Amino acid sequence: MPKLLIVWTNPASNYTPPASVLRMLQRWGYETELAYYQSTTQLHTKGAGTIVPDSATARDYLRQFDAVLVFNHVRFGSTGNSPNDGTATWLNWNTDADPPVLFFGMHLHASRSALNTRLPSDFPLVRWNPSDPNTFYEAETGVSSGTSVLTAQWNVACRGGTPVRLLRENRRVYTTSFWAHETSGTIQIYFARLDLAKHAALASTNFPYRGQTMPKGEILAVPDYPESAYSGGRSFGNDAIVAYRYAQHYLLPISGSDTRNLRSIAALYTFWLPYGLKCAGVLPRRPFPVYWEIDHFMQIYNTPGTLTERLQNLRALWDWLIDFANTRNTHIICGTVGSYWTSGTYSTAEESEVAQVLSESERQIAQQILQKIRMNHARATPVCIHDHVVMGSEGWGNATYNATIGRHAATDRWTLGKPNDVRRRTGRVVLKEAYSGTPPAGTLEVVMDGRVYYDIPLGVSEEMTGTGDLSAPHRTADYHLAKIVIERGESYVVDGLGFPDAFCGIHRYANAAANSTGGQGYWRVLREKGVRGIRAHEASARRGSDAQRVPASRVWNGLVLPIERQLEIPGSDAGGFYHGTLTSVVRPTFTIANDLTTNWGTQYEAMAWRGYQRVLTTAVNAWLGCAVHYEAPYQHPPYWASMVNPADPLASFDPARFSLYGANNPHFSFVKDLFEQMDAVIQILPAFYRWGTVSDVMDRIEEEA
Repeated sequence: MPKLLIVWTNPASNYTPPASVLRMLQRWGYETELAYYQSTTQLHTKGAGTIVPDSATARDYLRQFDAVLVFNHVRFGSTGNSPNDGTATWLNWNTDADPPVLFFGMHLHASRSALNTRLPSDFPLVRWNPSDPNTFYEAETGVSSGTSVLTAQWNVACRGGTPVRLLRENRRVYTTSFWAHETSGTIQIYFARLDLAKHAALASTNFPYRGQTMPKGEILAVPDYPESAYSGGRSFGNDAIVAYRYAQHYLLPISGSDTRNLRSIAALYTFWLPYGLKCAGVLPRRPFPVYWEIDHFMQIYNTPGTLTERLQNLRALWDWLIDFANTRNTHIICGTVGSYWTSGTYSTAEESEVAQVLSESERQIAQQILQKIRMNHARATPVCIHDHVVMGSEGWGNATYNATIGRHAATDRWTLGKPNDVRRRTGRVVLKEAYSGTPPAGTLEVVMDGRVYYDIPLGVSEEMTGTGDLSAPHRTADYHLAKIVIERGESYVVDGLGFPDAFCGIHRYANAAANSTGGQGYWRVLREKGVRGIRAHEASARRGSDAQRVPASRVWNGLVLPIERQLEIPGSDAGGFYHGTLTSVVRPTFTIANDLTTNWGTQYEAMAWRGYQRVLTTAVNAWLGCAVHYEAPYQHPPYWASMVNPADPLASFDPARFSLYGANNPHFSFVKDLFEQMDAVIQILPAFYRWGTVSDVMDRIEEEA
């Protein structure tokens, strides 16, 4: 098992602790040890006590590790204490006994006097002066004040559309990349500059290390912005640098921040940390599984074109997604929309899933989509109930549901439907062995934690269902009500849609809407039905509610609860990506105003690409963040189908593809672009990420629990 040393800012400082980064590395299978940097004379270690970072003692200490990772947390213009001040000496330790050191966001401010005597004389990166723009590159600018996942995912006060070109792989990758960030004044992120003369000398100097000979200097990554090809686009000289190898050490992007939360700090490093370890040859024990979920898998309201065009677009997208998933041994969990409110509202199952009244020709297209998904239930598209009747956006029992809950028709298999008069709320629960005498009529026997209890009716008015639907009020956390609601969804998926089961086949999984999870009553029913997991939430409980929070282990009595993460750019109507005159209609949940709005009419192509760079870059890192946190990422078709071009639904982003309004507004297949980008990341980092399934994620959660 490779052993890594993590050098972090002293915990007495106001910075995010390294716990989530350590957890991510440990999940990859690395053994980790943590050292806290306090000053140029103090490095607090576990194995060697407090040592001077540039001493012989420190060098001996480092040699026991396979690699050393140094994290910077200082903003661009600061000259305050940084771990790089004392550890820069490590760039000079280049014998076979010295491990590779990975510096993340190495702070190179020209006023850092500690670097004057510690950096090697041939160090090729320019030390920046914030008042001299010729010493750095601005990577992005503009304040991001939105609250959506695509603006606030990292809590960095900027909008980071930073695609890069990896020179070893010759691939463009959309991943969050910046050398330094600024949190005061104008909010910006930056790239470093390369001293081309020093780099040329290093590139022509042989460097032997552990049996290999390589150039002493190597450019690993440079900015590669599509907007640069157009007038008004941000451009970079050939001295712009994103990642660099100096001897056996790696100078990589991403500097931390004191404003980031415990979850997102690890997600910020999900590409560059494993990429640096890959380049250093320090590989993990196992990769993270990557998969996807889609809620309301056939719902297409607010998408461009006629209803026939919308269905044809959806068919083309699902054909592509299914082929993609099958060739990569992954799947896309499909949550039904009809299992909660459209069932019984429309005359056919196809209409219930599309949530539209369909003509005969339209229904035939919908049938083709449903048949394709049904055929792949055991592979690419496992289908499950998707329950919106779990009473509130933070979990079953977290709010009062005041609408009528419709019941399904009773059959020999579905016994809780109407007109059967069955229990809808729990009575007085007594351990059977502790009860004396004969229980009253209507008493039920229930099993909890392997023990049998009597559920004795109380005779209250809402205790039984009667013969019809369920009117409010509802006892929302109740086990018996959950049985009715879950059976209703099952009957719809099996009898209405024609699937063999309602819980994703062998995966035995379900997801609930509005980021809900159910609650203990709901969870008990799922366990009784042999369900292994359900997508969970992490929202705060409402004051005064009967809140059911997810256990910290994300396992409750054997039921696995992966945390949800919604990753999409909602829009509506035929707006494509952005329409400057329709901002009240077209609202991608991503702040694209300021520089884009100002220049949309005069520098359209560059601004369109700039906006999409921001969306795709952040979405890729967000998805990787889901993987390392064992989370459940999901989208809705109305949002990834609202941007497609009806004439070419599989087209990638292109500013020349205008909207139905005829205005400057590109249409594109966001979900296809996103999946192809993730596939590229997995091809580049196969030891760190792989296509997988929700069962793989639940395996990992159970293992940790």
